[in-house]
Amino acid sequence: MKNVLFVTTLLASAMAFAGDEQLFGQLDTDKSGTLSADEAKADAKLGGEMFAKLDVNQDGQLSTDEFKAMEQESVPPTEDNK
Repeated sequence: MKNVLFVTTLLASAMAFAGDEQLFGQLDTDKSGTLSADEAKADAKLGGEMFAKLDVNQDGQLSTDEFKAMEQESVPPTEDNK
């Protein structure tokens, strides 16, 4: 049973990652490899406080790693992801 759960979780994570990469690519209109605050405004989830929270190094840009953290922000804590 644990193996099935692990595989299901892994598959869901891979699908979410692929979706995140596609969204990142769509939002990165200048193709710089980062998202500016203006680019991020195109996605309602990334506006204002969320952008500032994800911009860990506070350079005014979201890297792909910072952007991927958005999914973790929207997942309620469990024993597995604390």
